Amino acid sequence: YAPRDPAAARAALGLPPAAFVVGFASTSLANPRKGLADLLAALRALPAALPAAPGSLHLLSFGRPPPPEVLAACPHPWHH
Repeated sequence: YAPRDPAAARAALGLPPAAFVVGFASTSLANPRKGLADLLAALRALPAALPAAPGSLHLLSFGRPPPPEVLAACPHPWHH
């Protein structure tokens, strides 16, 4: 591990410079034990708690790509 320039890392991942980013890692989003339903519920609740502008919350995930129906259920931009 070596620290990188945060602005360059955000650009490489397609994240806006001022976005609030929530990270999530899972080998299988289909496994209910991984908490995807809880994550999506929390993401729906977060905008009311954040002082940032609408659209500034982004989800960044690692692991197997999420299926299209899971992406569609996310209320925020999802970067994988």
